[in-house]
Formats: sequence, structure tokens, C-alpha cells
Amino acid sequence: MATRATPPVPSAALNYTIPFITVTILFGIFGFLTSLNNQLMAKLEEVFRLTHGPAMLATAAWFFAYLVFSVPSARLFEKVGYKRTMVISLFIMVAGALLFVPTANQVSFPLTLTAIFVLATSVCALQTSANPYVSILGPEHSASARLNLAQAFNSGASAIAPWVAATFILADSSKASTAASEAHMLQGPYIAIAAALLLLGFR
Repeated sequence: MATRATPPVPSAALNYTIPFITVTILFGIFGFLTSLNNQLMAKLEEVFRLTHGPAMLATAAWFFAYLVFSVPSARLFEKVGYKRTMVISLFIMVAGALLFVPTANQVSFPLTLTAIFVLATSVCALQTSANPYVSILGPEHSASARLNLAQAFNSGASAIAPWVAATFILADSSKASTAASEAHMLQGPYIAIAAALLLLGFR
């Protein structure tokens, strides 16, 4: 007696789920880091005794990286593909986050701007590859819905960043007696960010 075969589950649906979840997390990461960088100005003014104008260089360094590396980032993912570009971006992002450790130790504003620039460079490459990657993770007719969902995660993570900055970076700054002790408040959050990014990069 012949048995009725069970229709196989479409492999495409299964194959797209994990990559889409991963890339959605990446959307949250670069939204979070961009928003977090905007919160640093108040801390930089305290640490380096700056007026508001020079502290704005932190924002300028971030978006200058986009100006410089947008085209090279596009060429990178054309050469090595979306996935490898995102992995490379994550490891550069780890390096940028870890640069805040010597930055805090040396209390150096130029090194701080360098760390911000490196971090923004990786975010630029990540964003350049992640946006089109979402479009190919499933049927073409639902590409806009997937992109909107990923962008919603980006916005949600951006909204969380001010709370993280207020809780872990800007909190209790009155207890810091020196510029060095104020600068060291940056180390913990960025070490945690680097560790999380490193784990994600090895997935």
C-alpha cells in the first residue's frame, strides 16, 4: 500500500529567517551607535573642558566618515559580497569601540575623535551592505515590508541609546574629581559594546 508523501517545507522560508533576524539586529546596532554618539557631546565637554562648538566635532567626525567611506564601502561589498562586508564591518566596529580604552587612559580629544571616526567608518560599511541585503532575503514583493521592519528596529534602538548614555556614561559625573576619572566612565559601556559585537561577528 502506497503511503502519501508529506509535502516538504519550503527551504527558502527556513533559510531566510536566521539571516533576516541577524541583519535586523545589525540595523539596531548602527541606529544605537549613531544615537549614542550624539549623546557624547555633553560628556566630552566635561572631560576635555570644551565649549559646545569644539564638542560638535564628535558629530562632525561621525558624519565625515560617511562622506569619505560611502563609495569605498559600496565597492567593498561588490568585491567580497554582503555577508563578508558585514563581518568585516563588525570587526572594524570592535576596534573602534576598543579605541575608547586608550582614549580614556590618555584623556586625549584627538584620539577620541579617531575612535569615533573608526566606529563610524564601520557603521557606514555595515549600513551600505545591510540595506540591499534585506531586499534579497525573501520574495521581491515583500522587500519593502522587510526593510520597514528592520528600520523600525533601527529606530527603537536609537531611542534606547539616550537612556543608556544617561545611565552608564553621564550618570554620577559629579563624583568624578578629575578629567581622567570622568573619561574612564566611557570605558565600561564601549568594552561591553565591543564584546557584544565580537560575539555577533563570530556567529
